[in-house]
Amino acid sequence: MRDLLLRKKKMYAAVLVVLKKWMDVWKGLPVMVENNDMLAKYVKDIEETDNSIQESKPTTVGKNQKFDEMLKLAVIICGAGTSFAHKNNDEGLAKSFDYTYSSLNKGNAEEICRRCLHIAEVADPIKAALLNHNLPEEKVSLLKSMANEAIGLIPAPHVVIKGHKSANEAQDALFHDCDQFLKNQLDKDMVTFSESQADFYHEYTVSREIGGWWKPDDKPVDDGTGDGSTDSSTGGDSGSNTGGDTTGDSGQG
Repeated sequence: MRDLLLRKKKMYAAVLVVLKKWMDVWKGLPVMVENNDMLAKYVKDIEETDNSIQESKPTTVGKNQKFDEMLKLAVIICGAGTSFAHKNNDEGLAKSFDYTYSSLNKGNAEEICRRCLHIAEVADPIKAALLNHNLPEEKVSLLKSMANEAIGLIPAPHVVIKGHKSANEAQDALFHDCDQFLKNQLDKDMVTFSESQADFYHEYTVSREIGGWWKPDDKPVDDGTGDGSTDSSTGGDSGSNTGGDTTGDSGQG
């Protein structure tokens, strides 16, 4: 899917390049000026939503890393706490520390954080004694602060995922609207140049074929004269040889 959208962006950019090259031909026509500005805005808005999507990803990665560090520390404290409890024949205390990494990591994010916070609170009264089990006192305080920090991070991934989804939906809508704009407006206006500015029209049709998106119905078959039409036998970019990518998205509707 990502590759498909990248090819669409490449096609949009190619169309803008052709319009800029031939600006002297159409700049006196208000409709073409509007068409150019509209396509440029679609490209800009798509790029902005793409940046928003990419920027949201590190937040979830950072949250997962913090949770992993917290769980590893909790396991270490559970090991020292369990040893201490058994040494003192305190089965109740031993049960409070009876966790492995996988058992700590069960449930939702809030349950995991509360579990680690409880371990830190149980270990706090005996943290001086845990020095004899090779556990520095600051490790207990660190787990407590990490658990509280992780609890604060819980809403963030939800917001990010929601925002990420919204950005994806917005981008999908932009691609759809841009395709419809090209098909129903710019393509139609460009037909008026097919005879009066044949070179301009030819370059435009070539730019619209980039990525395998569009092919005018009346375009002649390539006879080797270099008219720019794509030979489907090459496995190239014509709209008739995209392996189905154009369905629903191409200028053909």
